[in-house]
Amino acid sequence: MKSLRCAHLGFCAVVISLALIPPTRSVAVVPAPPPGGTNSNPWLDSWSFTDTNAWKSDLGVAPVSFTNLGVATLPTEGTALLVDTGSPAWIQFHVNESSGATNVNIVSQGSAMFWLSPDWASSNNTNEVGTGPGVESRILEAGTFQSNGWFGILCSSNGNCLYFVTQASTGAAVTNLSVPITFGSNEWHLIAAEWSTTNSALAIDGVVLTNGPGVSTLPGSGVQDFRIGSDATGAKQMRAAISDLTTYSYPLDPGVISGNFMLYSIFYGPSLPDFTQSVF
Repeated sequence: MKSLRCAHLGFCAVVISLALIPPTRSVAVVPAPPPGGTNSNPWLDSWSFTDTNAWKSDLGVAPVSFTNLGVATLPTEGTALLVDTGSPAWIQFHVNESSGATNVNIVSQGSAMFWLSPDWASSNNTNEVGTGPGVESRILEAGTFQSNGWFGILCSSNGNCLYFVTQASTGAAVTNLSVPITFGSNEWHLIAAEWSTTNSALAIDGVVLTNGPGVSTLPGSGVQDFRIGSDATGAKQMRAAISDLTTYSYPLDPGVISGNFMLYSIFYGPSLPDFTQSVF
């Protein structure tokens, strides 16, 4: 196998053979190691959603509970989690496992990166009639809004804006970042959010679209559970499919985000996902 070097970007690209392999965690782009660490386990956990029965993470972590989940088929091969139903639907995991493992860092710093394909179009989309998800939908959420600590990556009800909002154990919720979006229905987009005490950023399709100061209102260790695609009641559903979610204990380098997009975008478009009616 021969490696390609992209000279103008200054890093090695992936081997040629990877272009023929569907996007599974075993061939994920491995980011540079965090300061003072190694790249032997560069992420906290990941969810490729190949297990559509027990819905375990790629490290074998079982959810606390789940109900009314759907399955989407990726454009090339594989499955994604679909949360879009008229009934309450959720999948919930612990923030920290009894083993000491952390699934998402909402205490100090971290990142989350995932592919998202909405069932809706943004209302500002001029190529199709769009209404957005119809509610302020949760993509990732830890804790409960306006309670004792909260963390959310969410979308506006009209589908025109993406938000990163946090709330400490006391005080009001703070919108750390917001970025305008124009999504089409069934299109796949790579979204990455990162946070620390010194900076924060939101990236879409490999490009950092907005960044900000450090986040001082993270919920902390008092929040025990997080959800993918809805709030704690199974409402405010993202009405979208999500694939290849990965969480990290440090802010991702922009080059890692753009590298993931360049590699995996060939698997996520432009074909449409085949949404099934299965619920679990």
